[in-house]
Amino acid sequence: MRQITWMLAGMISVCFAGAALAADEVYVQAGAMVHPGGKSDPDEAEVGIGWSLPWQWQDGKLTTRLETGVGYEKARENDVLRVMVTPMLRYRFNGSGADGLFVEGGIGVTYLNKTQLSQNYDLGSHALFQDRLGVGYAAGANEWSLLVTHLSSAGTKQPNPGTEAVSLRYTRTF
Repeated sequence: MRQITWMLAGMISVCFAGAALAADEVYVQAGAMVHPGGKSDPDEAEVGIGWSLPWQWQDGKLTTRLETGVGYEKARENDVLRVMVTPMLRYRFNGSGADGLFVEGGIGVTYLNKTQLSQNYDLGSHALFQDRLGVGYAAGANEWSLLVTHLSSAGTKQPNPGTEAVSLRYTRTF
């Protein structure tokens, strides 16, 4: 129940912050850690806001944006909260702002409140790099995507086992 309350409070805060900061998208996502894994229930969630950035190429098919969000991970032995910022590149197959398929990717930074997911699984650092790849579909102001996310210290701290998650995301653009 505590996690649900935290996520609802986070969603409301993100929506108000997005409006105040002139964000042009709000998203919510849920998924499962696949490494370390062992459970089939959704055990990660994130809410966030995004801004379109001015850089684009190929007549608007390739665009840039910045995402920031707060997340929760239910690890084997610990509840982990995270804050992330990720610049993203998106390629829209049907052109700028058009409905249809897109692919996206980005590398950003994440801060975790705990480094240990379980007694035997320590990520080694509170500050981590985040790699994100996704494929999705846009229909008007609604977008749905499937994301794969990797977190690790990129070898800057030891241990560095990393973690991966697969998530489904809903985004509402303005």
